[in-house]
Amino acid sequence: METGDKVFLVANSEALSCYFVGGGATVLCFIPEGAIDTVYLFLADLSFNDGYRMIDTAKDVMVSAYNLSKENKYLPKIEFLNRAFVEGEELNKDCNVYKMKFYKDLSPSDKKAWIDMKILHKLRADGMREVLDDYRKKTGKPASLTFLGSEAAKRTVSLARTKLKKNKEMVQALESLYAGICSQSDPSLTFEFNKRNVGVDEDGHLIMRDPVYSADITVRIKADRAENRRIRRKNEKEK
Repeated sequence: METGDKVFLVANSEALSCYFVGGGATVLCFIPEGAIDTVYLFLADLSFNDGYRMIDTAKDVMVSAYNLSKENKYLPKIEFLNRAFVEGEELNKDCNVYKMKFYKDLSPSDKKAWIDMKILHKLRADGMREVLDDYRKKTGKPASLTFLGSEAAKRTVSLARTKLKKNKEMVQALESLYAGICSQSDPSLTFEFNKRNVGVDEDGHLIMRDPVYSADITVRIKADRAENRRIRRKNEKEK
């Protein structure tokens, strides 16, 4: 699918005419036809080459954070709708379905929001580096966000409390997101803040549109893609 494609989805016998607006490794996003301020997020159940199955819970973290701090200007308005078998291009799978307010992409012209994104990006990078470096120094072993992701998020929150004393609302948003991460009991869930993961509201304020991901899922997806490429090359040579 390409951005802007009109598609029809069927979820538990309910049809939805909508436009594809993008997605990531685990999510597809659509705006219903006739709506301008709502986006539906479909997270399909994941199955990997080794047979391992799981569900991406990053959006559940966001729901939890929003419910904790509904008035926080940095957090997106998002809710879990239901589980459904969704028929449609690139889907035809059981999915968790979420509804979120639509936020436009961030651009450099959104000056204040752009600065906020840079602040969050640096906090996350510093927190991650400190946690990974500490682990390597203490154990002498390679460190990975697959088991240190939530610790890196915790360190990011700690840094924010020290460095962002004049922006208590941003600190609160990070605290609420970290509380959501803790509620999932998944050590690979962690923060990510870059241009693609944030947006802006109608007033130009930064919104943490997609601030959490599972490092474990990312590693598994990359491994599967590499394995699939290897298999394709092997099959092509044998033809």
